[in-house]
Amino acid sequence: MNIWVSGPPRPILSLNEVQIWRILLPISEESKIEFQRKMSLQELTRMNNFYFQEDKDRFLAARGGLKDIVSRYLNIPAEEAHFDYGKFGKPYLKGSHLQFNLSHSAGCVLYAFSHNNSLGIDVERIKENIDYLSLAKTICSKEEYEKFLMLPKEEQLLAFYRCWTRKEAIIKMIGKGLSFPLKRLEVGFSVKDTIQLLEVELIKPFLPHSFDKLTIVVGENYCVRPEWQLEEIVFESGYVAAIAAEKSTQKISLWNWQASRI
Repeated sequence: MNIWVSGPPRPILSLNEVQIWRILLPISEESKIEFQRKMSLQELTRMNNFYFQEDKDRFLAARGGLKDIVSRYLNIPAEEAHFDYGKFGKPYLKGSHLQFNLSHSAGCVLYAFSHNNSLGIDVERIKENIDYLSLAKTICSKEEYEKFLMLPKEEQLLAFYRCWTRKEAIIKMIGKGLSFPLKRLEVGFSVKDTIQLLEVELIKPFLPHSFDKLTIVVGENYCVRPEWQLEEIVFESGYVAAIAAEKSTQKISLWNWQASRI
């Protein structure tokens, strides 16, 4: 999963597949104008509520790009792509089998799409001057944090971002926002680590109602969700990205967005 190619104007999404799109900022002035034309009054108002132009442009690219890509899947005009929102702000398409999620950071936006497979995606630009030791302590379980401190000093910053993006992707997948107890979720720092939920009974209120219907593998103090898939996304230097899927996928495609329809 490391080759990005140009995304098609009419994407075909097969079962058991996740398609990831990215937009690298800035977008052209022509695209900005066209995106604004296709946005709703509510979306334009939200965009204009941002103080800095950089934040306005990022929101415009993220929302405009989402409407454009959704219109390609559904074969409808972009201005007809209207979104509903979950309790914690996760957008979705009412009555559609198309599932999606998006994330943006600094100079990029990432989107993930699938059929009937809840997704969460997160991308973060690595900042060298953050207090990652304190931040890691707030999101890591006790054992996770102990393992984190044992890593070589030069590996800790990247390890923190790996852990953070993975946990963000998972809580976005289940649509519960930061109300989810991150310390009761272990994702590790290696690409081979599996998702583990600690003290499952305490976490159940935060999970979808389908939780009880899914198989879990119980360990001494945790359980593993074999259906959930967690993958690191190969991205630009200086960024870390991850995607989580409720159901295991057989194929993940990486596509660059291009203004083929505008």
